[in-house]
Amino acid sequence: MVKIKGGKHCLILRFRSAYPRSSRRSIGPIIGGHIISAVTGVITYTLFGLSWWSAVLGCAFSIVAMLLTKTTHPPGGATGLIAVWTQQSLSFIVAPVAIGAVILVIVGIITNNLSPRRNYPKYWI
Repeated sequence: MVKIKGGKHCLILRFRSAYPRSSRRSIGPIIGGHIISAVTGVITYTLFGLSWWSAVLGCAFSIVAMLLTKTTHPPGGATGLIAVWTQQSLSFIVAPVAIGAVILVIVGIITNNLSPRRNYPKYWI
């Protein structure tokens, strides 16, 4: 599941400049959305344990938290779900989530700026 999710991120990061006026041109929601979702998922698992409804709550709370903090990143909702479903601890927030999000952004910056016609990120936050 993580490999499929990572592939989607690479595709999103690579073609971000196709949306010139979109918030998708900002890296804040990528990193912030995943970290907030990971924190939300770990807290949900800690409070409610593992069940089908706690996994759903982990995803739902992640979406609400991203909306409240204006760091909405749709794949981030899956991060909250995965945190609950795989029974993660606080270390999940740092590795693989935060480190993985930073690596994805770095790769996106490098690959999108290879062409002089592209400018990524348009907005840093």
